[in-house]
Amino acid sequence: MKVITFGRSHRNQVVFNDPSVSRVHCQIIQHDNGSYSIADFKSLNGTFVNGRLVFGESPLSPGDSVRIGNVRLNWQSYFGGAPSAKFSSAAIIAIVLGVVVTLIVVVLVVGLGHNKNQVPQQQAPIGNSQGPVSPAQPPAATTQQTETIPQNNHQIKIGDVGLDIGMSMDDVRRTNPKATISNKRQTPGIDDICYTIPSVSYHTINNDIVALLGDNNRVRSVLTWSPLFNTTRGCHVGSTWGDIQKKYPKAIALLEYNLFNYKSLDYDDYYCLWDEQTKTLFYFHRSQFTEKQLSAIDDLGGSDFEMVLDLNALPSDVYKSICSNVKVIQIEVSK
Repeated sequence: MKVITFGRSHRNQVVFNDPSVSRVHCQIIQHDNGSYSIADFKSLNGTFVNGRLVFGESPLSPGDSVRIGNVRLNWQSYFGGAPSAKFSSAAIIAIVLGVVVTLIVVVLVVGLGHNKNQVPQQQAPIGNSQGPVSPAQPPAATTQQTETIPQNNHQIKIGDVGLDIGMSMDDVRRTNPKATISNKRQTPGIDDICYTIPSVSYHTINNDIVALLGDNNRVRSVLTWSPLFNTTRGCHVGSTWGDIQKKYPKAIALLEYNLFNYKSLDYDDYYCLWDEQTKTLFYFHRSQFTEKQLSAIDDLGGSDFEMVLDLNALPSDVYKSICSNVKVIQIEVSK
């Protein structure tokens, strides 16, 4: 049996940085008998098979169209592509013989056409009147281009550390020789009571930067709580909620339950601001909010795992107090 989970959280096997996709949206199971099923985890924007909303677990057949939120899922590619048809041994032999015969015919036709159109070459006369023939010159040596990694102007600069989305960890180490880099593993937490989440490996850099890798073992997102990092629009750890909304006016507010805290190595609840254009996620810890603020936010409703918040719907005094007093504790930049 093979199980693949899909969602925005880095603990899924397949991650989508799309606000319409829930943190842990759904999973697809390939059973031992070759059949498939899909299970929705109470996602906010739903899981759809052939346009129909899925509740709980539902059978899935090859060729079925799957959409999670606004993302169309080419789900069969994660299981080695579409299942191939099964042929009998006699059919396989017939196919192979047909291919061989076809190749022989093609070779004969091409060979006959080549001989028919070939122009006989004239032999050079004895005693070449145009002088001696120069010996063949060896081909000019080619210089192999080697990939060079820029030492400055990195996409993400945090103190003395520079790195880019898409880098391998070997590249990161080579360009930051003085950095302390450790490979660690996030172990599954209490989320396993509800659904299967695999452990995830990540790298810490100087104890205040986390590099998360994609399926190609290259950096796909960088998370930091270092005060030395500034975003492209001048925001940093310590910026207020209001600062972020001014400089990222299209940012979407999210409530994220039970996210892994790479600093404390525990699971916590966060409110976040996600900017799709710059792929930047700002984290605010739930403990920063007052009881009055939390009560007003809870009245907005949401799903069991996540909800999109419309803070403009909050009472004016509550919204203003959040904008003034709640501050960013960590920032994540994705591809």
